[in-house]
Amino acid sequence: MKSPVFVCQSCQEPYTRWQGQCNQCLEWNSIYETVAKGPVALDASPPPTPITDIDINSPVLYTKTLPELDRVLGNGLVMGATTLLGGEPGIGKSTLAMQLAKIVTDSQLSVLYVSAEESTTQLALRANRLNCLSKALTVYTTQSMSNIVDQIQKQRPSIVILDSIQVVKDTGLPGVPGSVSQVHHCANRLVSVTKTMGCHSIIVGHITKEGGLAGPKVLEHLVDIILFFEGDRYQSQRILRCFKNRYGSTEEIGLFTMEKNGLVANRHPEKSFLDRPLKPNQSGSMIVPIQEGSRVFLIEIQALVVSSGYGMAKRTFVGVDQNRINILIATLEKNLSIKLSNKDIFVTVIGGYKLSQPAADLGILLSILSAFYTLPLSHLLGVVGEVDLTGHIRPVKQLNKYIQELSGLGFQYCIAPHQPNSTKNTTLTILEATTIQDAVQHLLKVSKKNGKVAESG
Repeated sequence: MKSPVFVCQSCQEPYTRWQGQCNQCLEWNSIYETVAKGPVALDASPPPTPITDIDINSPVLYTKTLPELDRVLGNGLVMGATTLLGGEPGIGKSTLAMQLAKIVTDSQLSVLYVSAEESTTQLALRANRLNCLSKALTVYTTQSMSNIVDQIQKQRPSIVILDSIQVVKDTGLPGVPGSVSQVHHCANRLVSVTKTMGCHSIIVGHITKEGGLAGPKVLEHLVDIILFFEGDRYQSQRILRCFKNRYGSTEEIGLFTMEKNGLVANRHPEKSFLDRPLKPNQSGSMIVPIQEGSRVFLIEIQALVVSSGYGMAKRTFVGVDQNRINILIATLEKNLSIKLSNKDIFVTVIGGYKLSQPAADLGILLSILSAFYTLPLSHLLGVVGEVDLTGHIRPVKQLNKYIQELSGLGFQYCIAPHQPNSTKNTTLTILEATTIQDAVQHLLKVSKKNGKVAESG
């Protein structure tokens, strides 16, 4: 007789008997009884093949999707592959999936849209609102993974969309939908049938309160492509990032605008994060170019420095890494001998962008300094450079792209690190800086030319 085994559905910790709380993840009522399986026969697999005998041109690609999605995917949708699409609720995951289904069906391919959360009427209403109605688009609502696999095998669609993986369940497995074992097992079955049928599957996934993809970490290893939707649901700007791609690069991002009729590719990507006309000579506001993939975008960083009314100064940062900003503040205090420990400092990135590039260090630092001294900054000035702990400005990769983009958008000045190979063929005045002190001197010079130098406080 097979002995019972108890397994936590949250962390997969095994136990010899049932108990109320898991000792590993501290979850309550997450331990379920399973049955230990005996020896399993080996699956039929193809024999080992010399790598030189494999036809690398055999994968079938579908390369025409949404323009910005094509940029992120690189080689398009690979048949037999699985894509995981994650994001916050209301960010536009289902909208993107429905619009993608419409484009695929326009190319004489069939799509099976499986929803475990909505009814067929709700799906039809959304498709009608997005102008995505098509005879080749079949919708199916169920929470049974076995039924989903059965329909895929019967209909043999080109694209399968499952919305979402956290709601489906395999009745032959214990645990509630969304548990670790259920998510892992259901995703594994979908990946397996996808490779067998030669279609492309898209799994829509939820995110946790920490901002990561919900479900076991192994789910990210099962799929071939991981796409993640970012942005503020109360704003129209949407960013599509690729965190994993077995068939292309993960450096590119897609920029969309959420409009009445769905997601639209951003018409002016270089200015997509500047949500208002730039005001001339405004203190604490700095324009910084950042690079994502092959494109350069402009973002606005705003800083506010005020005297603290409490015993401990407050530090509030939006869209930037808190640890990175604290290092920059300490570097600023040390190298310029100014006291910020009794100041409340607020830094935000306008437009909902989450900044991570080191090339924006100098822009952040100068915006804080401008806010501290109420020093107006020229709206024709761009800043590029990574700042180290000693106050030196380090070179950045592909500086020429930053300079060319600023020059093309009408900027007149750029404070940048000294790099021998930087371009000189530009209308932009390049102000080279080796240290923070050099950058401050250039900043004062540009402000003086604009006649807006304020008295330092």
